Amino acid sequence: DEDDAPPDAAIYEVWLQWGGGGRPGPADAEDHFLAQRAFLAGSRLTPASKRRLRPLEVQQPFGCYRRGARIHLTAEELCRTWPGMHLNDALIDFWMATLVADLPPAVLGRIHIFHSLFFSWFSAQVASEKDMRAAYQRVCSTTKNVDIFAKDLIFIPINDGLHWTLAVVCKPGYLGQAVHQAACADASASSGSPAAASTASGDAPSRDGSAGAPSQSAQDGADDAASCKPFVVFLDSVRVHGQRTAKVLRVLRAFLEEEWKARRGPLVGKVSAKVVYGFSPRVPEQNNTCDCGVFLLHFFQRILVQELAAFDTFVHHATRFTDDKAARIHFACLVGDEKWFSLREIVEKRAAIRDCLRLRTLP
Repeated sequence: DEDDAPPDAAIYEVWLQWGGGGRPGPADAEDHFLAQRAFLAGSRLTPASKRRLRPLEVQQPFGCYRRGARIHLTAEELCRTWPGMHLNDALIDFWMATLVADLPPAVLGRIHIFHSLFFSWFSAQVASEKDMRAAYQRVCSTTKNVDIFAKDLIFIPINDGLHWTLAVVCKPGYLGQAVHQAACADASASSGSPAAASTASGDAPSRDGSAGAPSQSAQDGADDAASCKPFVVFLDSVRVHGQRTAKVLRVLRAFLEEEWKARRGPLVGKVSAKVVYGFSPRVPEQNNTCDCGVFLLHFFQRILVQELAAFDTFVHHATRFTDDKAARIHFACLVGDEKWFSLREIVEKRAAIRDCLRLRTLP
């Protein structure tokens, strides 16, 4: 019987040495060893490990996840917090929920966080459905209780090709006016109409997409807010020459277009790269094949918890840009670059997740 099999001495010794803040007791070590050995062998968790590690249910915070939803964590998730293991969707959601639970209400009201499997669900529907509207209908329930266009920042964990990344949609409420501006600019370029050119340069619609010039007093001492547009920051700890970035931006633009139509009404044009630009800034890169999920969580924490003021300043400037070139420079100066944080912080992050989960799952 597998439960009675003697432990592998080498793996067991590594288990004992990697205590993450303290050597586990004999019973704890045996619990974790059995679960780890079974998981690495590709088999189901042993009955003994299931009995000794109680499942944990975490209430997801309202305003960021579906209300009343719970995150189920078991011995498998505890195994995945070990060095060399990939984090799964439950761990991504768990740590995001843990961080968000401590945010002040003022910050919580400005953001929305999608479930870690949302992008996979929607991109699969886009690939299988010929009609984009039909693909959207299959995932529209994820936002039925929230208006994402009333938020400042939308965080979307992405798992594509067994690799975790993070997309941040900034100022999605500008979508309607950005579509109108692009349509006017296209009309001006094709007809050479001075009226169209005037509209494209300044007389933009309000945030709901309807026509109407902003008052002069609202523009005094500030940039023209009517020319602002939404954009996407795609944070990836493995650079792959833009192929992954292009796919993510294409899928997110399609979702934003259908979501706007469902929530705010028709648009006068398509949501293209002219309307929602995006870029992948240079950030610290992982030096292995397993830490992408930890990088995602650290990106999230650095932006939302540690450096929100700097990121807000960056967003204020970047909404006025027409493409990603200036945005890249501002991100590097105001937020971070390849030296944004050290790899030691990633090691510590994994240990912190493990310690938090271990304390809450062990009997």
